[in-house]
Amino acid sequence: MMTIDKALGNYRIFFLFIIFLFIANCSGSSGSSNSNGKNNAGNNGGGDFVSIAGIDTSTDDHVTTRQFQRKVFYINGRWFVFYSNGSDAYYASSADGLIWSMGVIQSGLPHSSSIDVINTEINTVNYFYFFYSSSSNSILNAREDVINNQAITLGTPYSIYPDTETDELIFYSSASLDPDNFFWIASRHKLASEEYYDVIVSRSNNPLDIMNWTPKGVALNNTDTLSMAPQIIGLGGGKAYLAAKATAKGLILGRLYDGQQWSGTDSVLGLSSKVAGDDRRMSMIFESGTGDLHLVYIDNNSHLRYRVLSPPYGENNWQPPLEQPGNLVVKDSQGQALETYTCVLAMDESVVPANIYLLYGGTKYKGSSPAALAGELRLLRYANAKWSSRSLLMSEEGKIYNRYPSLIKSADQKIGVLYLKGLSAPYEIMFSSADISDIENYFASR
Repeated sequence: MMTIDKALGNYRIFFLFIIFLFIANCSGSSGSSNSNGKNNAGNNGGGDFVSIAGIDTSTDDHVTTRQFQRKVFYINGRWFVFYSNGSDAYYASSADGLIWSMGVIQSGLPHSSSIDVINTEINTVNYFYFFYSSSSNSILNAREDVINNQAITLGTPYSIYPDTETDELIFYSSASLDPDNFFWIASRHKLASEEYYDVIVSRSNNPLDIMNWTPKGVALNNTDTLSMAPQIIGLGGGKAYLAAKATAKGLILGRLYDGQQWSGTDSVLGLSSKVAGDDRRMSMIFESGTGDLHLVYIDNNSHLRYRVLSPPYGENNWQPPLEQPGNLVVKDSQGQALETYTCVLAMDESVVPANIYLLYGGTKYKGSSPAALAGELRLLRYANAKWSSRSLLMSEEGKIYNRYPSLIKSADQKIGVLYLKGLSAPYEIMFSSADISDIENYFASR
């Protein structure tokens, strides 16, 4: 017969075992890391290789925008992402894309719409070049940070425009490193007393130099548009291409800098939405092996379109010609265009011509605001001069309000996507990733 003491001892062991299971289940959910596990099994009939995890939460929804800014990197076997949480700007680092450690990258920066990051390696040392506007949007800074394993050592910030006036606004910038290692930066700009914005552009005076810049010059005048969302791409040889979403005009505008001056007139690259806050509707990427500049944009009917600009980058070098709309990308089984709401490009240049990857948002839900349109985030591949016929789901299936994605630029090893989930605070900052070999196998099998 079991004694009372023995019975109590067994209960104690059972109770301690339950506590152990509870602690083990909660491990990793506190402190400076977070893990949601691999929860995308069965993705689109074969995408169980896509991992999805939550990194953090935010009180502000401008934490990953704008989509053509780069905030996702894979370096020496580790992921690095950049975002804001409504109070400060952070970086997060992970070996597997599931468990993350975080650190403040810039205090007092509540949203990251004015953050763009460039990575390069110099003599086996990896650097992040961190471009950001102050919290007041009045000072544009650049900083050279060093990557040390999973941490980042912050450098000294330098003002790109030391002569900035007290009432001058410079923000929503896009940075680029051209093939000759010169930095380019384009920004939305105006005086606080002015109603309209223009776009200003500068280039570093020397390769990999963040201390000395050409004076700010107006690249796109803006006399009747309330907002501009610019992206700059350095083409090499002193050339650069600027595209901008002009909201009130409902146009995607483009201009070439030929090494001496900007082209005399704006090229209309496509029609687009006139909805304020809906200007995350274009993305460019430069293919160094061919010299081609690839552009995707969402037109005024929410249809996703593609065109390409080849050297010498004249207006007549666009395909399709600018007199025609860009080629439709996302279609149903009957060849009819489907509605989309965001787009961003990545590229694998280990092959020539490169494989191009397009992440887009499918308009699955309807609502009164652009955020309420957001549905699933999906990936397409462009290879052998055609887009894949099927897409790969890169967010949770059927989940609402997945938006503002930032995509890794160099996709020779992995694809990584940083995005926001939720319609109201607290918003979830999410990350999905997959090996490029699995992605290639997925598209090759269809």
